[in-house]
Amino acid sequence: MTFQKSYGHKINDMSYKTSHIIKRLLSKARPFWPQILAIFLLNLVLAPLALLAPVPLKIIVDSAFGSQPLPGFITFFLPAGFENTFGNIVIVAVALVLIAALLNQLQGLVNWVLKAYTGEKLVLTFRSYLFYHVQRLSLMYHDRKGSADALYRIQHDASGIRNLLINGLTPIVSAVFTLVAMFYVMFAINRYFALIALAIVPPMVILTRLSSERLRDHWMKVKQYESAAMSVVHEVLASLRVVKAFGQEEREKNRFVERSPSSVCSLPRVRLCSCMSAPYMSKPVILPLAN
Repeated sequence: MTFQKSYGHKINDMSYKTSHIIKRLLSKARPFWPQILAIFLLNLVLAPLALLAPVPLKIIVDSAFGSQPLPGFITFFLPAGFENTFGNIVIVAVALVLIAALLNQLQGLVNWVLKAYTGEKLVLTFRSYLFYHVQRLSLMYHDRKGSADALYRIQHDASGIRNLLINGLTPIVSAVFTLVAMFYVMFAINRYFALIALAIVPPMVILTRLSSERLRDHWMKVKQYESAAMSVVHEVLASLRVVKAFGQEEREKNRFVERSPSSVCSLPRVRLCSCMSAPYMSKPVILPLAN
């Protein structure tokens, strides 16, 4: 990512690290931290709800066909004169299935609505900030880059803040909490087994770092090629009367086709790089835990 002072005559391209860019995005998203925290908490609620799925079957096996009493968290909601007959226990199990399904659907609906609302507000706020910043850039920058590049950044790249904070950050934080809880349970069972499983974390972090750098370089090229192709469309539509007056429709179409293949060829490279990095990022986690 490059930034430029709006008043200078000399263009200074300053490349920032990923951590610095994330910090700046987090500062811009400060008004939406409560909503992001609510999305994170809703993701954490999903794990306890998933644990309710096998409970009805356990109740039928242990309490309906067996002689074990109902769990305490269920008897708390039952009336005082409740009889543990086969029919009553089956009704309780069926009711628990319906309640669990209802809670799962409710959690998914609230999570989806909150994600959609927060994401759209984030993108709108970031787009307005980029639009204001683009207007303050010098004319030299717009002469060098063109207005189509700024239009592409505002309309397409601004949605990246939603992908980072809503679809990326909250699942990562939830996964970290799950990983910490998993290693805590493993340490409680067998500390040596937990240390063996924990030993794969540093190599996984290194491999993730290397693959992320390659993916970032490939994605930057894809965005540059897409912006170049979009600039042709913007230039033609902005001067459509001139193009039609001189009959240059076919020429402009060929110019657009000439710039588009670079993006078409670059995007499969990104997908290939992502697919090649996925196996060595998942197998080191699965194999030691399976053993």
